[in-house]
Amino acid sequence: MASILGVELNALIALEAVGRLGTVVAAASEMGVSPGAVSQQIKKVEAQIGKPLFYRTATGLRATPTGEKIFPALTAARHQIADGIKASRSDDEFVLNITMGSAFASNWLVPRLARFGERYPDYQLRFIATSRFVDFSRGDVDVGIRLGLGGWQGLHCERLVGERAFPVCAPGLASRLSQPRDLATVPILFDERTVFPWSNWLERAGLPADFGLSGPSFTDPMLAYGAAIAGQGVLMGWSILTRDALSDGRLTRPFPIEVESNHSYWLVVPHAQRRVPKVRLFRDWMMEELDRDG
Repeated sequence: MASILGVELNALIALEAVGRLGTVVAAASEMGVSPGAVSQQIKKVEAQIGKPLFYRTATGLRATPTGEKIFPALTAARHQIADGIKASRSDDEFVLNITMGSAFASNWLVPRLARFGERYPDYQLRFIATSRFVDFSRGDVDVGIRLGLGGWQGLHCERLVGERAFPVCAPGLASRLSQPRDLATVPILFDERTVFPWSNWLERAGLPADFGLSGPSFTDPMLAYGAAIAGQGVLMGWSILTRDALSDGRLTRPFPIEVESNHSYWLVVPHAQRRVPKVRLFRDWMMEELDRDG
């Protein structure tokens, strides 16, 4: 039987459980053995150490001075072992590396991560936020969320949600907009990386594609969304990226006119990885969250 300084490891495990939980019955339940078996292990440790570790009283067990010295060390060792096991798992099956654009990550995914953590506390998500298409062959990316037309070579592509585009702004600015032509009187926020230009919406609104719009432009979409929420102008927003801000009143739609995009958000993963448990788990959770949004 393995031992440390002459004390059997199994007996130390039982001793730690009793010291931490306070009773033989609770320790036995955690270990999946009988209370009698735990009591025998405690007696064995006391015999091997040569000192009593508990006072036996009418109300239960109470630690002796020797017990009070050993219990914290045993519990600390238990935590170190647990941390080591968790770290060994995190290198592979319990870490999910995800790539996506910063706007999707910040505006939709991050506000929902608490629910993922509550359901799957053992899993760690690692985000690679970038507007570039990451090469999955490099081996450190498990799954991606991409905006586009789908059909990327070498990847399994599953459509998550389609997109609609429409102007959004802070409620205070919306009071100055009674008709689409009023857009010429307020600052327009231009997202230089968007795949949906203002001209498509203007045509749907009955205005020429070159209708005079002016205002600052942004190479980072998150700066553009932040400026819109701060009341600095009107932005051509995307339905999924503005969903939360519209729901809580940080943004509003000054006009009901919208345009469907041929672009969608897609879950992409190498074909060989699509059935990996952590990938399937994340995929199913994403679908649940999108269904929750309606």
